[in-house]
Amino acid sequence: MAVCFNTESANRLFDMMVHDAHSVDKSGMIEILSAGIHTMNRYIGITKPRRFGKTSVINMLGAYSCKAHDAAALFDGLAISKSKLTVFI
Repeated sequence: MAVCFNTESANRLFDMMVHDAHSVDKSGMIEILSAGIHTMNRYIGITKPRRFGKTSVINMLGAYSCKAHDAAALFDGLAISKSKLTVFI
């Protein structure tokens, strides 16, 4: 599966997910994943069974790192908003 980060689709899909009543805040993963971006361990393989939220994590990363849209309002109140991290990539 390929995901393009600088598109509106990741932002739109994450927006729908955040406003879902059954949504779980996984934004803390952004800080963990970004710690390894500029290291030799920057390649990440996500191997989970079906229905474990792999696509929602990808959409969250796409919405957070997209430079085409300001996603600050989307991430207000989530765990990543309390982090010192300001830029993902």
